[in-house]
Amino acid sequence: MTRSELFLVLCGAFISGVLLGSYCFVEIWLLIFYSGIAAMLFFIFRKGNAAKLSLVILIILAGAVSIEMRVKNDEAAVKLNGFEEGRKIKIEGRMAHIGTAKNSDQEIVLDSLKNSASGSAIPGKIIVYLPHYPAYKACSAIVIEGKINMPSNFSGFDYRMYLASKGIYYTMYYPKIESVKNTTDLLCGYSAGIRDFASELNKKIYPQPQSAIMNALILGIESDISEEVINAFNKTGTRHLLAISGFNISIIAIILMSLLLSLGIRRDRAFYFSSIGIILYVMIIESSSSSIRAGIMGELVLVAFKLGRLPSALNAIVFAASAMLLENPYLLRYDVGFQLSFLAVMGLMFIYPKFDKHLSGIRDIFGMKTIFMATISAQIAALPILLYNFGNVSVLSVVSNMLVLPFAIAVMIGGFAIIFIGTFSLYLARVLSWPIWLLIEYQVETIKYISKIDLFAIRYDDPNYLFVPAYYMILIGLLRGKTFLNSIMSGNANNKKIPKP
Repeated sequence: MTRSELFLVLCGAFISGVLLGSYCFVEIWLLIFYSGIAAMLFFIFRKGNAAKLSLVILIILAGAVSIEMRVKNDEAAVKLNGFEEGRKIKIEGRMAHIGTAKNSDQEIVLDSLKNSASGSAIPGKIIVYLPHYPAYKACSAIVIEGKINMPSNFSGFDYRMYLASKGIYYTMYYPKIESVKNTTDLLCGYSAGIRDFASELNKKIYPQPQSAIMNALILGIESDISEEVINAFNKTGTRHLLAISGFNISIIAIILMSLLLSLGIRRDRAFYFSSIGIILYVMIIESSSSSIRAGIMGELVLVAFKLGRLPSALNAIVFAASAMLLENPYLLRYDVGFQLSFLAVMGLMFIYPKFDKHLSGIRDIFGMKTIFMATISAQIAALPILLYNFGNVSVLSVVSNMLVLPFAIAVMIGGFAIIFIGTFSLYLARVLSWPIWLLIEYQVETIKYISKIDLFAIRYDDPNYLFVPAYYMILIGLLRGKTFLNSIMSGNANNKKIPKP
């Protein structure tokens, strides 16, 4: 086993340990005890398969310990701050995210929390619900007084742990507002200012619902989209167009790379331009942890195609996932977005080259072949997670993405151009925005029409844990036959390269 392969195995062992600890509760002292035994065996054997096996077991246990320690630390932090259900407290914080609740009130996430009475820092974040008026701006500093609530689970959904995966441990409903001040965080302030300016400009340029769709497509702001439209996007598997996800950015990364190559730009320059494009895009939208993770996933897809050699690309992606889980082990079980992002990238790495190889004789007209291969590769990789969490997946989602995604890219590019023009001339921006308006109208109406077709929907109404591992065991078995994965397993992948988009 080479060092590269050993590194991959150890990263996989850590991820397996986090997964084990997420579903199987074991007393932390017992995990540490077994870890000590594994460490002793490693130092006793030092070399050979016994030492490697001991090291793998040690890393698995370390992954399980990491999530158990996180749970214990979070519970201890809540008790240390004396937070109890219904207790009244005055806190200071920064508005990290401003969304819209189901009743149209403001749902605000505060971070950088501090107890106003003691001045001590409070770990984690809090969701605060406020009336829809007056409207607040992201990054503003606020002082509030109200009753602390602990998130409650509902309908079999572990809502408390889902919020914990985002670092949110408390909620507060309609507190008293003591003061609101502008932020001193210049980077956050500039980012929020650009985003708010672009959002308001879109509302002046486009009518509804086009302005809401535009804000969602390029800024990730979904608050103004109607429930009917969101449901249609959900049903057709195109919701990723309205959210900043690894699935979305990964596909955009491949399409951007392909477009640059089709323009005759050299491959290395196309890679750097695509990378810069992804970084700038993530900086413009709200820089939440989920959008940053999505940007990392998109960059990793580009790195995979840049490196070409599968072992190096696979190591980079698995290491990135391990690093994210080391920082936040809750992600693996409780953050579906992380799961889908990671699986989408793996699908683009392992399944996309298969399609690219077998469809090499077909011309890529307007990027349609690339979109088809990227979409179906990601869908195959993420299928069991989508079924397990949402109960159904539309087979027509591939058709939906092929019909809509090329225009979504055009809308995003055109949208940024219109915003730039609108900064200097609102009238000229409105005149030039008509083609963009027409494309958005086409997207919305197409998705609404396809969402009414129920003939090709895969339903899974009785979720079972065994379904997910069984699916991936079969998928891996199919991919191993004379493919890149088989080459890795046999250690003969040194000269294998990932087909370029």
